[in-house]
Amino acid sequence: MEPQAAEKTLNENPLAGTPLPASVVVLKLQDYGRRPVAEQARLKGELETLAAKALEPLGAAERIVLDAPDALAVVVLDRPQAALELAERCEAAAGELPLCVGINHGPVRAANDPLRGLGIVGDGIATGMVLAKAATPGRLLASRPFHEALESSKSRRAADLAAAGELTDANVRRHELYTLKPKVARPSGRRALLILVLGSAAIVGLPFAARRFPRAPALNAPAEPGTAEPTAPQATVAKAEPAPVAEPPKPAPVFKPKPATPKSASVRFYVRPHGYVYIDGVAKGRTPPLSRLEISPGKHAIEVRNGHYPPLKLQVNLSRAEEMTVTHTFVMPRPREEGLIPRWRRKLGI
Repeated sequence: MEPQAAEKTLNENPLAGTPLPASVVVLKLQDYGRRPVAEQARLKGELETLAAKALEPLGAAERIVLDAPDALAVVVLDRPQAALELAERCEAAAGELPLCVGINHGPVRAANDPLRGLGIVGDGIATGMVLAKAATPGRLLASRPFHEALESSKSRRAADLAAAGELTDANVRRHELYTLKPKVARPSGRRALLILVLGSAAIVGLPFAARRFPRAPALNAPAEPGTAEPTAPQATVAKAEPAPVAEPPKPAPVFKPKPATPKSASVRFYVRPHGYVYIDGVAKGRTPPLSRLEISPGKHAIEVRNGHYPPLKLQVNLSRAEEMTVTHTFVMPRPREEGLIPRWRRKLGI
């Protein structure tokens, strides 16, 4: 990645020395490489305009913007809450833009490449790109180090992130994922004030209403002293035969509607070179050609196997109509290099 800031900005930045922890927000366009060139240019222009508007609350000394063909990465120094708010502003303004957001907190440092010039490298950016690649539009993914950085900064926003499963990248590294909890609609300021005023008026006016409309005496209450009860004139009343009691009609049967079938969640697979998909231990087919699979909402165990390669295992908790993307490349772990003495022993047969 190459920074959009000038060389002077990087040289004056504290990242020019030893690696320092920073929050990295990666804004990536989904399926960018599969689109026509004209559409790629249009989407990249919209992404740059959106990022420029969302970066206005941050000062130039607080962030560094890096550019990639299909993404932008923003390095925010010492303010994890500001990084989360930046990601929320970008998601809110995305509209129809297929924007995937990943947030990580990790070490970064300035680097000078002879071919690409000044730039920034580090695990903070690399992990952020992995999370953005696994995210879906409208559902950002954050790493566990970023969640811990929010808690360390004593920010209340740490409670807004909920666990969202695990992810294994191409280097067989596991990442614990977090995402934003759904927001609960709250009444507006005017509506809350109106409710408060009406409730206060009801509490204050209750004693006056009780005085104005006293409660009627009970039917079996004794008469007050000095008050004679009226005597009804005696009369001879003929006893009437009791009328036949009609049976009450039987209530109509109540038909309970069947509960609505929960809308399925979906999982997309981008696996190289290929793999066999298992959901909760049940084989679902080979990918490719399998690219999309619908499963019921809830907790599931997803596993992708490919011969002797280490399998990809995920524990997910999907909600209704949620879409998830699983991207993985099978890579065989490098063999451990033997030392000099064990190598000679093996050759001599000792």
